[in-house]
Amino acid sequence: MVKVVELKSDASNRAIFICVTESETLSPKLVLRDYVAFFWKKIDESTFASASTDGALNAKAQPVFDQVIKKYGKDKVAETKGKIDQLKDQMSKNVKQQLDNMENLEETEARAMDLEENANKFKQTSTSLKWKMCCVNAKWTIILVVSICVILTIVVVIGVCMTDPEACKSN
Repeated sequence: MVKVVELKSDASNRAIFICVTESETLSPKLVLRDYVAFFWKKIDESTFASASTDGALNAKAQPVFDQVIKKYGKDKVAETKGKIDQLKDQMSKNVKQQLDNMENLEETEARAMDLEENANKFKQTSTSLKWKMCCVNAKWTIILVVSICVILTIVVVIGVCMTDPEACKSN
């Protein structure tokens, strides 16, 4: 809130301006500087010099005061505070969303690590199974080769014994 408390003229044609603000965000010096500039634009020195009674200038200064209120008054401060509150809310939402994204990222990262660990276990298990199956296949291959050799030997022996029975009797 901006309020001009007193406005007087004295014998030497000087003016005393007093400004009171009830807002920490509003500088009294800034408001007073603008008020004085608006005042001297609106009221010329001859009008000021001819005002001899208290309050005569206050009536003429009211439009100047209204102009300063428009620039620095409650509406501007409230509007600025509203914008600041809106900005705070938006920033809070952004921070909350960022934290949610970080949590989602951590969960996704944990799942990826689990998948990688499971993939490594699968690779180890499949390699082990591959070697195991290779050994089983080798064993059966050896058994088959030996069996075929035994059968061929028996067939050859029987074939030789059938064609030359005398050669089989001596051994």
